Amino acid sequence: MIANSRGQDLIKHLEMVALLGKKMGEKLCLSNELCEKIFYAGLLHDIGKVTDDFQNYMNILIGNQALIIDDDFIDPINSNPLHHEIGWAYLTQKFFDPYILGSIYWHHSRPIHLSDNKKIKYDTADDILYTLSDSDIKALDNIWNILKPKITTTLPSPYPMTMEIPSLFEKDGGQ
Repeated sequence: MIANSRGQDLIKHLEMVALLGKKMGEKLCLSNELCEKIFYAGLLHDIGKVTDDFQNYMNILIGNQALIIDDDFIDPINSNPLHHEIGWAYLTQKFFDPYILGSIYWHHSRPIHLSDNKKIKYDTADDILYTLSDSDIKALDNIWNILKPKITTTLPSPYPMTMEIPSLFEKDGGQ
């Protein structure tokens, strides 16, 4: 699984971000509990990158396959939920911690789709999950099962209802 256009391994990327985040929290003298939450947010922040669309796009960017743009071309990044939206939506089914989930959703400055300038495209986790293929869900389950043993504390159970997008900005893109 590829994390970025430099071809970095996704699991290694997640582990490194988690460790660096925790170390930065410790250097800032944050509580152990908060440093642990930072570690978990770093560990899980990019799990949405396991989807077929994202992995295919990364293979194009690093030159492993050709990009063919024709009349049927659909932009694989801006026509679907973005990786942080996917990761957040998936993880709302696994646990509820607003700090960790909010960090995952907002780890890019704004989750805006270029094709729909200044609009957040989805309202709930279910809206996002509905767009995913069975193979995407299986890939998310696989990476969750790989990373879950690194989570050493019990995280709060997920909400019994669908989660709305965590609000930092108005949904129309205003502040």
